[in-house]
Amino acid sequence: MNIMLLEEVTELYTLYTQTILTKDNAQMLAFIYPPLFYYIPKDPLLKSLNASQKDKSLEISFDNFEIISIDKQYVINEVVYVLFQTTNTTVWKFTEHDIARNRKQRHKQKKNADFEKFIYKGFKERYGESNVSYNEENSSMFAKVTNKLLAIKEENKWYLLEIKSHLLELYQKFLPQDLVSECKSYLPLEIESEPLDTSQQDIIKQDVLSADNLDRVYLAGWEISFNDKQQFENFVITQATDKETILAIYSGTELVFEDKKLIQAYEYTNGEGKEIALQKHELGLPLPAFEPHRIVQLVEASEGLHQLGGEVPANFVLPEANCIVPFQYLGYINNEDVNFQWLPFQLHLTCPIYLNIQNVLLDYSDPLHPLVLNKDELERVDTSYDDLDQNTEIVFHEMAFDFVESFDPFGDGYAGIPNWVQYPEYPICPKTGKLMRFLCQLDGGIKTKRTNVTPEKEWDRKYYETLNFWGDGTLYVFFEPTSRVACYFIQNT
Repeated sequence: MNIMLLEEVTELYTLYTQTILTKDNAQMLAFIYPPLFYYIPKDPLLKSLNASQKDKSLEISFDNFEIISIDKQYVINEVVYVLFQTTNTTVWKFTEHDIARNRKQRHKQKKNADFEKFIYKGFKERYGESNVSYNEENSSMFAKVTNKLLAIKEENKWYLLEIKSHLLELYQKFLPQDLVSECKSYLPLEIESEPLDTSQQDIIKQDVLSADNLDRVYLAGWEISFNDKQQFENFVITQATDKETILAIYSGTELVFEDKKLIQAYEYTNGEGKEIALQKHELGLPLPAFEPHRIVQLVEASEGLHQLGGEVPANFVLPEANCIVPFQYLGYINNEDVNFQWLPFQLHLTCPIYLNIQNVLLDYSDPLHPLVLNKDELERVDTSYDDLDQNTEIVFHEMAFDFVESFDPFGDGYAGIPNWVQYPEYPICPKTGKLMRFLCQLDGGIKTKRTNVTPEKEWDRKYYETLNFWGDGTLYVFFEPTSRVACYFIQNT
């Protein structure tokens, strides 16, 4: 490799790392090879990066960026490609922050230390035990991180791509196939590990199974039922994710199918797997069609795409029902977010959260004037809040937010995969009979902007001064895009 090329790659990496150190995400993305953004839109990605920097629960910093080797060079169709390795020091600092009053707050201090130790264990496995240290006193972790990068010189301009195994399939869409194969061989060999409690006999059995006949499915959560075929199918479709996720979260499930029939199952806790003893009648359950999901967390962002709370928009009409307590406006989910492009429109969230509801079913055929499908049921429901009546007004301050990928168990809201407070509930659309898709879950926490409620008991004031769902509960929202029907319900401890 000539000296000039070495100098150009070194300068490219130096300029790139400067944008990381200065936390200039827009400039950082300018170094990324543009064809990537045909498949991962740049604007939502930039918003997510900016929002993650505002996450008060975790501070990430970098130092000591260095190129440790420049290994291979290719010229394909007059485009130059260079494979090289780098190292840096990354610091993760878990910081205390006030999470809005919810069920997690009561256990937060106790769980934080356990959660950090769990993350520390994962980092040691990922980066090597000798490369990671943990300062328990100030909740900080340090790691010497090695990365493999691809520098690309096209039309006399340099760009970068990070080489990760899970990205190579995407890179095949716009990089030469031979180059992608070289990138794959440049990565260390990844070995699939079996659950810790599996016997050697089981390992041998799985090794001889044909890869063409074997499917492994990873699910967030442990609450799957093998005795109820419909619940089994609904759980797989809704909770499906990848192995990385179930190793990072508290609990998960792995299912193994041979020729699309269930043959084994494992339950994971804190990343450690233990085989589930399946009964004879549970073996052979069919593998349903599904798409894996990623867990994304609600993070406050001043220019976020979504909104929690706020005034009722002038062009939006709250659902009409003769309930003893009216509907509250809760904000909206914006389908411009790459995570919600399956939504047919921006969805305004509204629910009578002070009623003792089971399910609230709303038809959004007119997105600005949803109709109550179970009106008779709602009009018979009572309330546990004696201070409220049909004339109650409670308006919450608005908060802009984004959804970013995170495994933080102390978040104020999630999308992608539900995190159940009680047992899983998977609503079926009353119009189409289809399983409804999980949209989001919210824990509230924003302050009330104004209200006409004067509580008779001072103890009850807190329920009207902050958005909450039965005190310590979580609001779940599901949506069926073809019928445009939403389902709202609350779970609490």
